[in-house]
Amino acid sequence: MGSFDVVTKVRELDKRVAALESRAPSANMDAGTGGLYLGVEFSEALHMALVEAGYRSLADLRAASDADLRCVRGVGVATLARIRAAL
Repeated sequence: MGSFDVVTKVRELDKRVAALESRAPSANMDAGTGGLYLGVEFSEALHMALVEAGYRSLADLRAASDADLRCVRGVGVATLARIRAAL
């Protein structure tokens, strides 16, 4: 790997860290979640966990029972209430 490749990778990582720290959806998140986005008050990790559990749209979340959503990693009582309020 040449020095140009290293510099390019470092710049990409720097942009990614800045996006995560801002809690704004990153380009990777947009691509990985298939458009599921609840808002900046929800973490990227939660968005990804919901997609991995099969919830790929807001309609999917609206149709899901509270018990089903509670089975998703990172969804507790408070998070479930915030998800329902965001819908």
